[in-house]
Order: sequence, then structure tokens, then C-alpha cells
Amino acid sequence: MRLSLLALTLAAGLLACERGPQVTEVPPGSCTSSDMRTGDLPPPTPACAAAQGLPGDNLLCVDFDKLPSLSDSKLMGWDFTTMGGNCWELLGGKLQVRSFSTFMGSCGFLLPPLSSADYQKYASFTLSIVQTLDLNEAKQKVQLMLGTDDPVTRLVFQTTGIQPRQRNLFEVTKSALPNGGSGSYQPLFKLTSGAMVGSVNAGWQIESIAINGSL
Repeated sequence: MRLSLLALTLAAGLLACERGPQVTEVPPGSCTSSDMRTGDLPPPTPACAAAQGLPGDNLLCVDFDKLPSLSDSKLMGWDFTTMGGNCWELLGGKLQVRSFSTFMGSCGFLLPPLSSADYQKYASFTLSIVQTLDLNEAKQKVQLMLGTDDPVTRLVFQTTGIQPRQRNLFEVTKSALPNGGSGSYQPLFKLTSGAMVGSVNAGWQIESIAINGSL
């Protein structure tokens, strides 16, 4: 009986560490993290749709269909009122201009600025947007700028017309940021409408926004 108990004890004290195709028995406590099997683990789920597959570290990530309102805590630091007043709303899980068919003027919002630590850490930044554009090409346009409404020195992107639902990426190295970046990275979204267009166009509908930083 003692011999059987001793054999069971010794057998229980041996562990199997997997290293590729080989399995080696080693004493307890000898397995390292490199021995653990990782091939069967699923890839990490991105924090939002816009961040899917982006390189670098995620710094900002929002899916608008997961938010009840623009006052949600996940949007703390976002500025929806300085440009155009209360002109943005969440409708059908998308961020869009309120009463777009009768809208005239400019409507914009600012993302919160990156911290100085993040700005100094990364060499480039990628802004990712899942969106649909349905604008009057002759009378409306959207613009992306940095920090302030100044298309001459801060413009990153400008477009109009009809574009199907897609993800658009805007990657800029820090050294090439408009106006030198001014020590920060803070995207500004702006829609300008020169006339009421009726119900023909759906406008600018944004589903998800992410920012990643790369070293």
C-alpha cells in the first residue's frame, strides 16, 4: 500500500509542459509563461468598430450605437456645442446633424485633446472613422482639421458628395502635423451647408471613431 501511495504521489508531482510538438515532464513549478499554449486563444476584441485591425495603441474608441446620449460619460471632454450650437444628435445609433434636411451654416465638434504624455510618446497618429456620406456636392462639404477651425493651416481632409458606408483612415506622422501640431493632437469635425437641400440627402452619419498612436 505504501508503495502504491508513493507512486501516485510521484506521478501527481510531475507536470507536462508543452513546447511545440514535444511534451516534456518536469518537476512542479518549472513551467514558464513561454510554455503555455496561446495558439488556441481568440484574438482580442477591439474596443470599437473603428479600431478593428489598427496598428499601435488605442487612445480613443467610441461606437455611437452603444451610447444612450451625447451626455454619456464616455464622451467626457468632447465638445459638441462650440461650433454651431446644439446641432448634433444620436439617431439610429449614428452621430449626425440634427434636422439635416433644413440645416444651413456650420456644425462641428472637437474630440478631447490627447494628453501631453501621449503626444510626446508616439511618432504618428491614426484617426479612424466608420461613416456614410450623402451630401449635396454643390452646396455641402465636410472637413477634418486639428485643434481649431482654420482650413488654411490645420486642414487634414475635405470631401463632399456620396460615399457608401466605409471606414476611412487618416494617418499622420507627428512631424508632418498641420502647423507643427502645436504640441497636441485634437481632431475637429466640421460640416458646412450653404443651403437647405430638403429630404434628398441623408447627410454625414458617423458610426464609430478611434484614434491609435504608433511609436
